[in-house]
Amino acid sequence: MFKGDFFNLICIFIVMKTEIKRLLKETVKNNTKYEYQVRDINGLVFYKRKVGDDEWVFINDEEFVKDAPGNNLIKWDKDEKIN
Repeated sequence: MFKGDFFNLICIFIVMKTEIKRLLKETVKNNTKYEYQVRDINGLVFYKRKVGDDEWVFINDEEFVKDAPGNNLIKWDKDEKIN
């Protein structure tokens, strides 16, 4: 193996290592977990919130159907304060 080949291998290794680190960081950042809720307030109203947050945000029924099945569904307590 020539010195130039070894240098090229080292460069490729460094680039691959950097790219793997970037992908791992991106995966962790985009791996936000949500909780979902359906409330019957004169019709069905759909909500989601990040796990650990107190504030619920409105979502439409299409987003709920797409993202909620199999995820954390939180029972709505009618006495709970609505944000």
